[in-house]
Amino acid sequence: MRSWGYAVLCLLSWLAGTLCAALSPGRADAATAVMQEFHIAPEGDDLADGSADHPFRSLTRAREAVRAINQSMSDDIIVHFGDGSYFLEQPLVFTPADSGSNGHDLIYRARGDGAAVLSGGALITDWRISDAERNIWSAPVEDGHNFRQLYVNGRRALRARSDAGLPAGARKTETGYTLPTDAMSTWRNQRDIEFVYRVEWRAPRCFVQVIEGNAITMQQPGWSMANSWGIYMDVFNVDLPVRIENAYELLDQPGEWYLDRSEGRLYYMPRPGEDMALAEIVAPRLETLLRLEGTSAAPVRNIRFEGITFADANWLIGDRSIGYQPIYVMVTGAAGSEATSDTARMSRQSPAHIQLIGVDQIDFHRNTFTRLGGIGMEFRHAASNCEVIGNEFHTIAGAGIQMGDMTRQRTEDPREAVSKILVENNYIHDIGLEYPDGPGISLFFTQDVAIRHNEFSHLPYSAVSVGWGWGRPEQQNGPTLARGNRVEMNHIHNHMLVQSDGSAIYTTGGQPGLIIQGNHIHDSGARISPGIYLDRGSRGVTVVNNVVHDTECNMMIKGTDQTIRHNFWQEEHSTRRPAPTHYVYWGVDRLLWREADNHVIMDEVSMPASVIRNAGLRPEYQYLCPPARPLDFQAPTAPTGVSSPAQTDVTVDLVWNASVDDVETTGYEIWRDGQLVAAGGETRQRISGLVPDREYTFEVRARDRAANLSPPSDPLRVRTRPASANLALNRPAYGFDLSFAGNSWNPSTHHNYIRQATGHSAAKAVDGDPDSFAMPLMEKFAWMLQVDLGEKLPLDRLTLHFAEDQMGNPLYATRFEVLVSNNIDEEVWESMGEVENQDPSQATVDLKGVEARHLRIRSIKPDGPRQTGGIMAVSELEVFGR
Repeated sequence: MRSWGYAVLCLLSWLAGTLCAALSPGRADAATAVMQEFHIAPEGDDLADGSADHPFRSLTRAREAVRAINQSMSDDIIVHFGDGSYFLEQPLVFTPADSGSNGHDLIYRARGDGAAVLSGGALITDWRISDAERNIWSAPVEDGHNFRQLYVNGRRALRARSDAGLPAGARKTETGYTLPTDAMSTWRNQRDIEFVYRVEWRAPRCFVQVIEGNAITMQQPGWSMANSWGIYMDVFNVDLPVRIENAYELLDQPGEWYLDRSEGRLYYMPRPGEDMALAEIVAPRLETLLRLEGTSAAPVRNIRFEGITFADANWLIGDRSIGYQPIYVMVTGAAGSEATSDTARMSRQSPAHIQLIGVDQIDFHRNTFTRLGGIGMEFRHAASNCEVIGNEFHTIAGAGIQMGDMTRQRTEDPREAVSKILVENNYIHDIGLEYPDGPGISLFFTQDVAIRHNEFSHLPYSAVSVGWGWGRPEQQNGPTLARGNRVEMNHIHNHMLVQSDGSAIYTTGGQPGLIIQGNHIHDSGARISPGIYLDRGSRGVTVVNNVVHDTECNMMIKGTDQTIRHNFWQEEHSTRRPAPTHYVYWGVDRLLWREADNHVIMDEVSMPASVIRNAGLRPEYQYLCPPARPLDFQAPTAPTGVSSPAQTDVTVDLVWNASVDDVETTGYEIWRDGQLVAAGGETRQRISGLVPDREYTFEVRARDRAANLSPPSDPLRVRTRPASANLALNRPAYGFDLSFAGNSWNPSTHHNYIRQATGHSAAKAVDGDPDSFAMPLMEKFAWMLQVDLGEKLPLDRLTLHFAEDQMGNPLYATRFEVLVSNNIDEEVWESMGEVENQDPSQATVDLKGVEARHLRIRSIKPDGPRQTGGIMAVSELEVFGR
């Protein structure tokens, strides 16, 4: 009794001292000066003083100790985590009262290297053999503890599942399915059985209601929501499932588990080598691990988390009668209204396990986010000036990071936006394990967010998704707050491995000032998986200096008002979608983007090494994902003898001596005034898109197969020629009829003159008046325009300017052929090649210095969905040369 009383007296004395230190200004200053560090450890004691020798046990106790001294900080306060697991009983919440002050930070730092685990799970113990013949073990589960993941010795186990979907002969009905047999009717806990689907970019999940005989009835309204895609139902509604999950009858493989909620027991079939007497088996419990919540006026600020592992979080996807019904990037709801209530149809943004709302200067450095059942982290709104640097995100059921609020397209108060967030040098891989429509990072409506120098790999869907909404919502809601975001210098590979119709970098909706730059993208997996995808409504995007190879196609563009320059990619889309050009232009009537100076390089080892080596994790963070070490560390010698044998007003030809390498020189880069503008495997290059009568400085660098990059060559200064005259101006022009010849037209035998529309003779194409144009009398008519330059001249390029009809519709050629001749009497014509054109205003063709007097532009009859179906009307044909 005396001992107990003495302990209470000591405790009261300690509490009184702490309270005095907090309330007395003099004591508070002393405490601040002495108590700048606290320690916690799993074996600690919350009645201790938090010193290194007497650590606290819980983070909540450490948070309380910090609150006593953080209002007048003169230095950073550090809370050190000892190694081990910290199992949370409830979410850890930080409010403005937990902020740093006076410009100093509160730092929550792990002492070891990823060995401090902040866990939202619970240990499952007391395992007993349940079915010795099948090696199935079981353990009791606390009443009401429901979960969708299980981790054995830190490794993700698989919920009991089938290898495929329903048996052969299954048929979809209005309410579910019919089966060839009644074998499934005896399965237990039928309302817990889950059907998994794959529909383009979506991965819905629906629950069974009942199985009676050979008929399966699915739960509502989830079944109707999964089939609510209206006019797209043949493509986007669910059909047969790809997999069945969560039935005891499917527990047949080592590493699988099943939770029987009705009897409160967990079943598990161990993997080889797993000792159930020693195994640590964790089931997630909490849906939120960490929540920082302030307001735009009073944010949580100046807190940093370092070296901590955030793990074992739960997400039950909500109402089981709805299931999981994604629209896009883990936003759930129904696409239409068929048999769905307003509540069920309402779109919802899935929550994350680390939630940040009303924060400023909150940083996460070198942490690990793993074993999570939903989305790893989110900055929801009123978040600014935060950093996510050097972290690893893996083994996550859904997306890695999401930012912004899909319902907050605009705000009157800029402090309410998600802005100025830096996501840098993170390794994001093996996510989307259950919800494969979740991207690595998704942005809704954000400002000035920078996603750079990250590594993305082994993703089921897109790596980065920017924007929300496929139309122009700003026309109703006013200007979007989404602007100024940047996706730069990321290494993205082995993505789109499960879903379709996504991309390494995907955008939708208006994105003024979005820059996609310097990314290295390769090895996509899906049927529709371009390297960069500017989808419907995308506007205001700049795409520059990206390297794309071994993807389904390089770019898909559906939006307008884009700038696409100085990118490097392969000509062929892929064997999966062969096409004659290296873009897919699709889905817009007037293509208002600016596209120039992009380079087709078929061989990966000729791609710019400066982009490839600069993309992804910086050297100090490459321990997260060590690159394959090349055997070759020696760079080629710098190119020598760089010269310019020819120039025009808008082009410069460069040649140089080959570099020497100890193994093999595979490519060269050309830099103009400090900007990478070209690359290739040859020792010559034509640089186009220049300004007349202007001096430029060029440098050339060589690379080898291991992407070692040489020093730059000596700089070469070259001035372009003064602006050249239009050689076709007011020259004789003619129109020819090609319709009767079809695709078998022979330029040596078919040259009937065509009847021009009134006021639109062929001469209107060379009269220097942009408001006049040449056009045949009949519409939907393939024809040919010919011009006589008067003498044989070296020709650099020609530009066709196209006209519009009275309704403003473009009348342009999407395919045409250019031919040149010096002897039309004998019909000797040389083809300069067919041109695939998607610009409704003009098209420029490089004539490569060919010497010729006569030119023909032969429009090719529209014969496919990528053609306009209209006539070619030429407002001006310009020919430039010397």
